[in-house]
Amino acid sequence: MPDDVSKLFVTKGNTSSKTVVIFAEGGPSDELSADDLESINLDGFTGFNDFLRVYIHQIGTYNSNIFKFDATVTEATRETDLNTEILDRAIKHYKSQDKVVFVIGHSYGAWAIARYIADKGNTSADKFVMMAGRLDIEQKVVDNLFKGNRYFFRDGVTLYNDPEERATDKETELIYFYAGIMIKDRYTERIKATDLSNVICVFANDDEQSGRMTASEKNFLKSKNVDLLEIDKGGHSIMFETPYIQQIFDKITK
Repeated sequence: MPDDVSKLFVTKGNTSSKTVVIFAEGGPSDELSADDLESINLDGFTGFNDFLRVYIHQIGTYNSNIFKFDATVTEATRETDLNTEILDRAIKHYKSQDKVVFVIGHSYGAWAIARYIADKGNTSADKFVMMAGRLDIEQKVVDNLFKGNRYFFRDGVTLYNDPEERATDKETELIYFYAGIMIKDRYTERIKATDLSNVICVFANDDEQSGRMTASEKNFLKSKNVDLLEIDKGGHSIMFETPYIQQIFDKITK
């Protein structure tokens, strides 16, 4: 990790804003796109325009070499835990400037937030938003990622394997491997905080990539006072579209 915290993220927007939105992208990836909140404007929503938007690196975008060399589960877990350190340093950097900090993560980024809360708690930032993630994904998904196979959820429920998504090169094998490392934990067991009332969880019931949030996962979140935004249809990224992105914005800024 660099001493200069600014090397851990890319910023866009109003640098003098009192409100900062830290965004954790989907992945794992070897390149930071830094455009998820920018493209929302194409749908007529401009709520984040007045805020400083901070796109944090994940382990692969900061050091793509991890997708070139084999690693043990222990080694890959140690690397994956650096996502938590990157996010923690970014949050502390802006809170030390007396900023209001909202943390939003989509897909892999939502798992990164769950991992962060499990390790660091939920009191460092003002709000956390987990979009299109899970807490306890089906073990079959994890086991097959470790084997280079990718499983999906038909209509958000029924698991199926897409042979065309099988890893056929070393880089893809390692990307799947690191994805499995992130999502393999049972976060309903790892998260110990009793009050998560500053956490918002957004999910679609027909999410083919992450799968539908189960009743036990939802009950766990409700027991921790998490604000749930359940979307019936639309898929993995529907929450970036109106009216849902407006609802999310209203929830974090109220």
